[in-house]
Amino acid sequence: MASTANAKLITLLKQYSDIFAWTYDEMLGLDPSLVTHHLDIFSNSKPIKQHAQKYHLDLEAKIKEEGIEVDRDKIKSIMEMLPPQSQKALKKFLGKLSYLRRFIPALAEITFSFGTLLKENHKFEWLQEHQ
Repeated sequence: MASTANAKLITLLKQYSDIFAWTYDEMLGLDPSLVTHHLDIFSNSKPIKQHAQKYHLDLEAKIKEEGIEVDRDKIKSIMEMLPPQSQKALKKFLGKLSYLRRFIPALAEITFSFGTLLKENHKFEWLQEHQ
């Protein structure tokens, strides 16, 4: 928006500030259920605070600047890894993979087919579609 148009809009809002509703309390007749949310949680649940993920600043700057190149020697073990033989092995693999999720575009779409393998009471069978 052009600075002159922006200035005119601010002047207009200040001039008529008494007729605008700035909070939900000022909006008479508004059903509170439209603006409030109810979280269905247990009353005895304790909130959990997660620590922020921290990455080395030099690495983050390098990624933004030039991207990451794959070192074939370092990923050799991943490329030669045998397919998981159980739900536990798949969960372990996904845990390791989640550490790298920031560097893998569309990881959720790539691993979507693993969902059926992780369901309880489901026979674990690794197929070509999972490879």
